[in-house]
Amino acid sequence: MLYTKNHECRIPSFITNHVNKIGSGDIFTSSFGYYWMEKGLSIEDSAILASKSTANYCDKKAFVDCSKEIEFNYQEFNGVDISDKQIYLASPFFSLSDLILVDKVRNALVSMGAKVFSPFHDLGLGEELDIAKKDIEEIINSDAIFLMLDNLDSGTLIESGIAMAKGKPLIGYHRTCDEHQLLMLKPGNFRTYDNLTTALYHTIWSL
Repeated sequence: MLYTKNHECRIPSFITNHVNKIGSGDIFTSSFGYYWMEKGLSIEDSAILASKSTANYCDKKAFVDCSKEIEFNYQEFNGVDISDKQIYLASPFFSLSDLILVDKVRNALVSMGAKVFSPFHDLGLGEELDIAKKDIEEIINSDAIFLMLDNLDSGTLIESGIAMAKGKPLIGYHRTCDEHQLLMLKPGNFRTYDNLTTALYHTIWSL
């Protein structure tokens, strides 16, 4: 929101293909100053254009002067309340690196305002059949599924298949998979990213 002495207005944010956050705050601030002081635009118009320039930067890592006639194809993010939405975290957790990553992803999604069901955090150790039944129940109850696909863990792939059959949005993160290894997921509502920040944001945007 932008607040002035006489009124307030909502400054939109935008859904981008990639999310490169480092430097995005600096881009917004400097772009706003440029549009306001150099271009002589209103505070409101300057803030809106600064948000558009920031979207271009996050996606393309380049500054674009959005006060000029340019093509701008990013969808506006409506900022809906996601506090009652649940994300299922499908991941192996057998190695130290697995545990560090699943903890990092869970904390990031929670900090963005979503509920997260993580089998490792929410169930832990127990009778395997009971855990499997609870996992399936929570997949069905979830609004989106975040998949950690490196090493193609069999449990994660089974979870993704169940979610796909239920029509859930599937957002995958990996750094090592070949595209043909993920072929059977592609007919579903499935997107995959090799940048973790981008994968996290697209999970939130899918809710």
